[in-house]
Amino acid sequence: MYKCALLQSFAFPKRLERSLTLTINFLKHTVRNMAIYHLSAKVFSRSKSHSAVAAAAYRSGEKLYDKRQDKTLDYTRKQHVHHVEILAPGHAPDWVEDREALWNNVEAVEKRKDAQVAREIEVALPRELSGTARKTLVRDFVKNELVSQGMVADVAIHTSNARDGETNPHAHILLPTREITEQGFGKKNRNWNRKDSLQYWRARWADYSNRYLREANSNARIDHRTLEAQGIDRTPTKHLGKEAAALEKAEINSRRGNNNRRILHKNNILPHVKKLKSAKKAREQHKANPPRPERRRLYSILANRLKTYSQAWKDRAKELRTAIINKYASSFKPEEKDGQERAR
Repeated sequence: MYKCALLQSFAFPKRLERSLTLTINFLKHTVRNMAIYHLSAKVFSRSKSHSAVAAAAYRSGEKLYDKRQDKTLDYTRKQHVHHVEILAPGHAPDWVEDREALWNNVEAVEKRKDAQVAREIEVALPRELSGTARKTLVRDFVKNELVSQGMVADVAIHTSNARDGETNPHAHILLPTREITEQGFGKKNRNWNRKDSLQYWRARWADYSNRYLREANSNARIDHRTLEAQGIDRTPTKHLGKEAAALEKAEINSRRGNNNRRILHKNNILPHVKKLKSAKKAREQHKANPPRPERRRLYSILANRLKTYSQAWKDRAKELRTAIINKYASSFKPEEKDGQERAR
């Protein structure tokens, strides 16, 4: 599907098809061997026709009755629901343990037609951990970071199929927007909507996950910081979302999917472009300021060459002289003998 979508999205020459295929395979292999970080938060509001009961029923895969809408919501056929539980402070009323009663009370206490009824935190669970370790990780994080602040948390762990053929374990943490007291829901805590609260939860989730990965003797780690903060020169892809993911699953190119494929291609060719630019810059600098050899080194090189050539010519001249003498020695000897006899 990736290969087909890439070739449809870009008018690349055929010779790049193999390169794109290898890139996709490399990315798949890389994803399998790294822990993926994801923590996002969103708010359910009546202004967008959201219902807290419907959200709880869908995430838990149960059948719940919504009193405000007078409607039964049945998601018992939903697959990949691995584990569900409700976590609440010790002083909370007993009815918070009943999912239908909990979220109907959440809807009943909100009077405004544009009220924010619930908040959801979605986290990706490390594949490197076992199912039991994942449940313990989520429970530990929710109790210490959310329930301790007076929240009631409805946790649902899903294990759907990922696009790379592996599982996609993740957790939905559904939270009311009001603190829970002994009498029921109290005032809304506006601090939970602050951006620094979300940043704190993101950092704490990374700490919890890395601690559990270390305990599982895994070398994988996650980092909540942005790629820029980590010093990684790579453009991040964007979350597909429910609608785009459904289109991609049906092998239909979505706008977000096409954008992510462009980003993946850009990230793949960016290192090569940087190498070419650095090589071009080095050539220009070399051309503008060519390196000059040291005078002493040049003098020593020339002196050695001349010495070698001089010795070679001396040896050659000696050989020629010896050859000439040997060649004409016989002709000179008789004349020398005749001259001696004449002298006598």
